[in-house]
Amino acid sequence: TTPDPLDLVALLASMRDRGVQYVFLEVSAHAAYLNKVAGCRFAAMILTNLTQYHLDFFGTMERYADAKRSLFDPSLTTLGIVNTDDELGRSILRARRVPILSYGLYNPADVFAILMREGAEGMDFTVNAYDMIYRIRTTLHGEWSVYNVLAVATAAGYFGIAPATVQQVLTDIQVPGRFSVVRKGGVYYVIDYAHTPDGLDKSLKTARAMTSGKVLAVFGCGGDRDRDKRAKMGRIASKLADYVIVTSDNPRSEEPLAIAKDIGAGLAGDERAEICLDRADAIRLAAKLAGEGDVVLIAGKGAETYMERDGERVPYSDYEVVDCL
Repeated sequence: TTPDPLDLVALLASMRDRGVQYVFLEVSAHAAYLNKVAGCRFAAMILTNLTQYHLDFFGTMERYADAKRSLFDPSLTTLGIVNTDDELGRSILRARRVPILSYGLYNPADVFAILMREGAEGMDFTVNAYDMIYRIRTTLHGEWSVYNVLAVATAAGYFGIAPATVQQVLTDIQVPGRFSVVRKGGVYYVIDYAHTPDGLDKSLKTARAMTSGKVLAVFGCGGDRDRDKRAKMGRIASKLADYVIVTSDNPRSEEPLAIAKDIGAGLAGDERAEICLDRADAIRLAAKLAGEGDVVLIAGKGAETYMERDGERVPYSDYEVVDCL
């Protein structure tokens, strides 16, 4: 997600030449480990959280955490902004190698939220940013989105951006493939990028809060990636969904059925689960099983427009499948 150093410098130079004054850059843990942002100096570095991911590259959560921690260094950033509800965030706060501002929901923080309400159309909550209190109404969903809003509010307050601007931007914001809700025939179809154990857990819990009806999960796991997460995601789906359909999600060089069986190991013979390897067919099957007010969570691909297998990317979109239901 972060360009290589030469490409990044060229991109930043092009932006400067066009009069761009502010750049928001996703700096991945890979980029930190590979020194892709060496030579850059940030006005602020924001940590969202650390959950199981990229272990096919880092091997252990400790090495993954160390890569992210290395970004909060005086040579790279003037300011750190961290989540106090995240263990790594608290560790960075304790070390305080750079000045730190904090946000959170459950632990003491400079910026926090209260009075949260969520429905099918979005969320409503109150932000306390440096003792300045304002209300946020947004089409975003999920507790993770509240954390993201708090991170934005923390940075905005520090850089002198008015709360009214934050409120206005968030009112109708749409993030394709990130808990994107499409209602058809009385059923809520949620297209979401969740492809980690933590992500699936949070998305299913958010889906559950949307309805008094059933929650159906359609998901798979990527091939040639962290195999350890597959059974974990199966267990999470079995625990939190009323019905589970295991399908394909970028199998790459692996056999889709083998991946599905790895996920199935976590389902432990759950009779409320089945395998349907054709992803479009899996979504159509979930649609047949869903009733008025139910939620179908389609997880893993989000806004991606392809299915990757055997070195090829074949055109595919969860959105297009849902549109044709």
